[in-house]
Formats: sequence, structure tokens, C-alpha cells
Amino acid sequence: MIKSLFLAICVSILLVGCSIQKISGPMEKDLEGPNIALKIAVVGANDLVKVENVDYVKKDLKELISHSEEIFDGLIISQDSIEEASKKEYRDYFKYIKYPVFFIGTENILVAMFRADNVTLEDVQIDGWGPHVSGFVNSKEGYRTWEFHLPDNPTRFDEKDLAN
Repeated sequence: MIKSLFLAICVSILLVGCSIQKISGPMEKDLEGPNIALKIAVVGANDLVKVENVDYVKKDLKELISHSEEIFDGLIISQDSIEEASKKEYRDYFKYIKYPVFFIGTENILVAMFRADNVTLEDVQIDGWGPHVSGFVNSKEGYRTWEFHLPDNPTRFDEKDLAN
């Protein structure tokens, strides 16, 4: 008897929690993005496509280190600045950065080198099989990483789309 009553209560709660709601009218309001623009620092060439609610701020690495209290929603390092970013003087910055970092054009390197001591750009050469865009963010569990590969036989439009 008690089991049946308990089961009936659980089923009632489940049915009430799973009720279907119908929404009438246009849904554009529900699909709008954030009202506050993201502030993304960009080191190197900034040929990124303009995206609504994203402000790209051109920076150089020395400026980022000297103004480390300035917070961004993300950092993009273009391919033409990867060699500079790999210098030892920037390692601590990348080890302790609090927002996500994206590297564009990383087909030939492993981006873990930006957080590792005693590793040079030459040590992490991988001969073109790496991702086109990769990155990481520091978290309580360590580093969370991601990578985006180009399709086979990519066009320049594929590269542009992946970076944006």
C-alpha cells in the first residue's frame, strides 16, 4: 500500500514537471543574443568578420602583459603572431590567463607549448596535421582545450569561416 502511494506521488510529480507549454506569437524576442557586446582582444592581423555584439580590440602582447588587470571575454592570436607569442617572456601570462585563448593557424604546432616551460616552437612542430584553430582556458580542473580542423582540400573560404 505504501509502495503504491509512493509510486503514485512520484508519477504525479513527473507528469506535472513534464507538462507541455505552447507559446503563441513570434519567437524573435526569445532568440535574441546577449545585449552586452563581448570584448575580444586580437593580437596580430585582424581580418575577422564583424559579428554583432562582438567588439574586437587590437592589442599587442606586451600591452596585454603590462595591463594584465584589463579583462576580456577572449583573446585571439593570429597566425602572424604565433612565433612572438611562443617566446618565454609570455609563458606566465598564458599559464595564468583567466579568459579563453584562441590561436588561428596552428596546423604546424601544438598549442600546449604556450603553457609549458623549457619548450620551444621548434620542439612542437607537427608538420601540418594539427587543427587550424585551437585554444585553451584555465579552469579549476586544469586546462580545457579545443580544436577545429579544416575539411579535406580546404578553400580560403573554409579557413575564413572556421576562424569566425
